[in-house]
Amino acid sequence: MPRKKPDPAIKNFGLFSIIITDVLGYTGAGIAIGYFVSRKWGAPLWVLAITTIAGFTLGMFRVYQISKKDGSN
Repeated sequence: MPRKKPDPAIKNFGLFSIIITDVLGYTGAGIAIGYFVSRKWGAPLWVLAITTIAGFTLGMFRVYQISKKDGSN
């Protein structure tokens, strides 16, 4: 009996959820690190912005890696 191909909508939804999780996770980690550094060590508040941007950038890089691995353009 031939196997049915999986529904592409389910695959796309799964990729979408992974992308959202990665971007929010890396950005949240950047916010947490920046908050800790600015509050505990007395660093200026712009450090919070830098670490947030760095976390977002890492999240977008991860999305790029996932999209290349999946074969999407």
